[in-house]
Amino acid sequence: MSVISQYAADWLLSWMMHATIASIFALVVGRWMVADPRRRDALWKAALLLPLGTSLLSVVASPINSSSLDVAAFVRPHMPPALRAVRVRVQTTGAGASTTVRVEDAAAQWLRYVVLATMLIPAVVATSRLVQTRRRFWKDLRTRRPADPRELCIDARALSAGRQRVRISVSPLIASAAAVAPHEICISTTFTALGRIEQQGVLAHEMAHLERRDLRWIAFADTVACALAAQPLVRMVARRLRRDAEFICDDIAVGRTRDGAAYVRALTVFAREHDAMAGPVLAYGSSPIVQRAERVLGLGARDRRLPARAAATLLLLLLSGLLSLPRVNTGQATRRVSTQVSARRLTGSHTQAQIKATVEVR
Repeated sequence: MSVISQYAADWLLSWMMHATIASIFALVVGRWMVADPRRRDALWKAALLLPLGTSLLSVVASPINSSSLDVAAFVRPHMPPALRAVRVRVQTTGAGASTTVRVEDAAAQWLRYVVLATMLIPAVVATSRLVQTRRRFWKDLRTRRPADPRELCIDARALSAGRQRVRISVSPLIASAAAVAPHEICISTTFTALGRIEQQGVLAHEMAHLERRDLRWIAFADTVACALAAQPLVRMVARRLRRDAEFICDDIAVGRTRDGAAYVRALTVFAREHDAMAGPVLAYGSSPIVQRAERVLGLGARDRRLPARAAATLLLLLLSGLLSLPRVNTGQATRRVSTQVSARRLTGSHTQAQIKATVEVR
């Protein structure tokens, strides 16, 4: 059990360090260097996914940097004397026999507990909140029913690039529309009051979410953000992922309907409905309606498109930087070493003996 807790603490500490560096890199690059939502989307996904793998490699064996960072050695001088004590126990059976030396480092043991508690307690709290939010959302979805084809005279498959099959359901507790399953879109009762072009834009937006597998990516981002709840930068990256997913699907929807003004009218109607329902739970959270409308109508600054080669270089730079980090560990709480003990009786004495022991601790 001690070995398991040691590897768990070392991996969580390494994961936290890798995720922190990746989040800082992604937030800085996404803010100042990349303005295209599609390029930023790849950056957010890499910042969430890469640290998970590179931290595991770091704990097992770093492929680039073989050095190790012993955190216990840094915190030991700042700990109380009772917590930084090192105990050495020697067990031997006689002169010339192999001797076992047990070295117990209290600082490493307590540091391991602190790391596990610091990361697991916020993770449990964040996970419980996420589960409650999801439960409320799915409880609201129990009210949905299949949409009446006579009320919905739009072929949703025609709005998909691959003519993907999709089920359309209606719920009075949904403020707008949401992709709720890999092949299902749930719309609100307000949807039927929209014009035909507005309806096409809303469905095209949700079809884009399904085609891009945003449900799975956002669920993954939420899971990582909950597991690393002690680091708020990871949650910021997850929020940026949600926001840019909305921007990208807005662009896809307008590109397929060729009417940005109608799409903005639909956003406005759903925004009023959202306020009237006092903020019900949505599948993707919410992004600023004004900012989305400005992008659709082209009122804001145009997104600067980063060349694909430059984007790939940035991702490669992030990956190589994470792999070059040293291995982080909390120190070995218990070490056993074998020694050789020799003894001889002093000349002219029947009661005194000289014992020589060589102990090498690595």
